[in-house]
Amino acid sequence: MCEDKINIIVFSRDRAMQLDLHLRSLEKTFKEFNQTQINVVYDFTSIEYFDAYEKLKEKCPTNINFFTDNEFGTFKETLLRLMDETKEFTMFLCDDIIFVNNWSLKDKEIQILKTDKNVMTTSLRLWSGIDFCYATNTNSPQPKFLNEFCWNWELASGDWGYPMSCDGNVFLTSFIKGKTALINFKYPNQFESALAETVDRSIKYASCFLEAPKLINIPANIVQNVYKNKHGNIRSASELNQLYLEDKILDLDFYLGKSFNTVHVELELKVK
Repeated sequence: MCEDKINIIVFSRDRAMQLDLHLRSLEKTFKEFNQTQINVVYDFTSIEYFDAYEKLKEKCPTNINFFTDNEFGTFKETLLRLMDETKEFTMFLCDDIIFVNNWSLKDKEIQILKTDKNVMTTSLRLWSGIDFCYATNTNSPQPKFLNEFCWNWELASGDWGYPMSCDGNVFLTSFIKGKTALINFKYPNQFESALAETVDRSIKYASCFLEAPKLINIPANIVQNVYKNKHGNIRSASELNQLYLEDKILDLDFYLGKSFNTVHVELELKVK
């Protein structure tokens, strides 16, 4: 049994059906899932979306907790409250992420955060096959690896050069909570942007699992208007919400084991 603990904080808005898939995939692949408290920070814009979240809550394991984005005051205050400093690691996630391969806090790619102060973060979405950045529509060649699975993120491009991702990057809690306390933000997208703008350039390295990604991100729709993030018009949030209220779910087996040359992929949302 792993003695380390992790704060897992999942952001969700109007996407209960995608969140349902996300949580099931996390339970399927994360070895320490049953010993970990999963905290969902969510928001909804209509009673229909609220009803879908209530439906999801009823079926979730007891270690999954739900908090509104202003549960403890502001969004920032809520995040800080959920970052338990007694837990070694912290990771932020979004509801359109799907875990596709097994992982554990015992893995050397995560444990290096404790043993090497020059490694800032471990990415669960990057792997050796990544050579394209969906967000910028540019090539993103594999960097030169040091110490087996680490690289200098300042010398890399695309997602390889973006260490402050809130889509499945693991940090030491002491590091990321301290940064969070010092920046200003109101929404999840602003949070990640503020982290990126104040990245600590004295910590040069990042790590990942080279053999396969642990998660993929399907940018199927958009549910916020703060940033015009690139996304596909695969299925709207409202369509998926209605299907979820009709007892439909997304097919986890369809995604398990999949890998791509980009961390974001416009893949079918397969309903069953």
